Amino acid sequence: MPVVTMEERVRQGMQLLEVLDKKGMNQQETSEAFLLKLLRDNQDTEYGKMYGFADIHSIAEYQRKVPVTMFDDYAGAVHRMTENGEENLLTAYPVHWYARTSGTMGNPKRIPLSIRGMENAYQYMYIVYFGEMGKHFGTEWTKQKGLNLLSYPESFRILPSGAEYGSISGLTYYSMKESLPILYVSPEEAVHPAVGVSGKYLHALYALRYENLSHIQCSFFSFLEDFFRYIEKHQETLITDIAEGTINDQAGLDPETKARLEKELSPDPERAEKLRKILGETRNGFSVSRVWPSLRFIMGIGTGSFQQFAEKIRLKYTGSDVPFLFIGLVSSEGVYSYAYGLDREDSVLVPDGVFLEFLPLEAENDFSKIVTMDQLEMGKDYELIITNLSGLYRYRLRDVIRVTGEFQGRPTIRFMGRLEAAVSIMGEKTTELALTESVRKTAEILGLDIVDYSVYPDTNADPMRYVYFLEIASNPEDVTPREIHRTLEMQLALANPSMGEKMKSGLCGHIRVNFLGEDSYALYRDVLYYKGGNAGQVKPVHIIQNEAQRKFFAGTTRYSYDAW
Repeated sequence: MPVVTMEERVRQGMQLLEVLDKKGMNQQETSEAFLLKLLRDNQDTEYGKMYGFADIHSIAEYQRKVPVTMFDDYAGAVHRMTENGEENLLTAYPVHWYARTSGTMGNPKRIPLSIRGMENAYQYMYIVYFGEMGKHFGTEWTKQKGLNLLSYPESFRILPSGAEYGSISGLTYYSMKESLPILYVSPEEAVHPAVGVSGKYLHALYALRYENLSHIQCSFFSFLEDFFRYIEKHQETLITDIAEGTINDQAGLDPETKARLEKELSPDPERAEKLRKILGETRNGFSVSRVWPSLRFIMGIGTGSFQQFAEKIRLKYTGSDVPFLFIGLVSSEGVYSYAYGLDREDSVLVPDGVFLEFLPLEAENDFSKIVTMDQLEMGKDYELIITNLSGLYRYRLRDVIRVTGEFQGRPTIRFMGRLEAAVSIMGEKTTELALTESVRKTAEILGLDIVDYSVYPDTNADPMRYVYFLEIASNPEDVTPREIHRTLEMQLALANPSMGEKMKSGLCGHIRVNFLGEDSYALYRDVLYYKGGNAGQVKPVHIIQNEAQRKFFAGTTRYSYDAW
């Protein structure tokens, strides 16, 4: 991909927003035209012939002829594509990449990414947001560099077919490799760290050195909050290195690379002294706008399960000085919505990122109830079903959205969570949202700084119970484990009265609280990174899904409390 300046990206984004506004005036026609072109292009594929794409001329015909699917329906074809290099099975568009799904310690899927799909994702997952920033801030801010907190392995796995396999963000940004030094402050060694290299340290060092930082990008706000905590914890080391123009050994660089980077750094005692005053003023948090006075915005995924991290960043680091731009709903399979303003949790549906269908949540598996964009109802929850540009047709994404309103006649949505994101041992179905609320309220009532939490349904206990894992950064001296346990259980009962009744009646046992050691969640991200993942893309493990996750957090537990 050719080198493109940030200013040019802003101009491209503003043009894209104009196009989206025009498409939005006829969103259903745009959506149907997108689907019918996709079917024509793929009518001679193995899948297209199987379901008669050539004879489909409307959305209604498509819904009658093509079944609703899940990933297992494509597993055989994907295996033939990745292992044998077979083409024209699911899509006629060339597929040179496969996305590695993130967020678990199990076996990730291989999601096909066609050239058309990647180009579409680049526009709606990246360029559109710089257009939004151009609307609010013009282009003056683009004259300074930003901070992008991505860190991923430089090399991707090459599949037998010759295609590359890795995270979608890694694939996207690797294609922008030549542009990164122009756009962002971090060196390549931070963005593509070798094994054993601390990308977090290098990001922090170079960002703190650069006073005129214009913006911060991250994948998830959980990673950004962890980054700010890292700066607090290691501020003395970082400030000393800035003052002396050195790189600490904790960076993990080989001697040759360390020497080369240090040649490019100059001692900056004035900046170091300024940072020492700002970072040393408070025990818990620091002022981001004082560290970087030119910072215009922070951009990343900060809704749904990441909302708690956005709230903590606002409380401890930014206040109301720095606006947030929350990225819309995206996944490896496509882009479904985009932000339309600052500090908004809602986003606008994209009419031609993928073809979208919506299954009302109460319909469960009754696919006759599926509706299209023009039939959505305000305040109602739906499961997303997508047809994308990479060979997935009427694919159940398992993501739940709520229709919240409209923007210029287009539906706005809010991500509510995943269908699987619930825990149940006696039919109580406690959602991730309810679990998060129980932890959030406990922290608020007791004055705790909770880094993150996880919950495991212990079905071997008698009676069965929930086990909470908590990493607490700080708490008042007079708050005891017993008080944390009691408050958390009371808040769980309020968040899900069904579980509250079952604990009260004895059908379910009282909760157990495992208190984790320092930096447990940071270590978890590091483990996934060394297994080939992107540390900045690891999603919160709020509901433990497998034995590997349970063993990891059990292994970092310092002590437990379960007496009522």
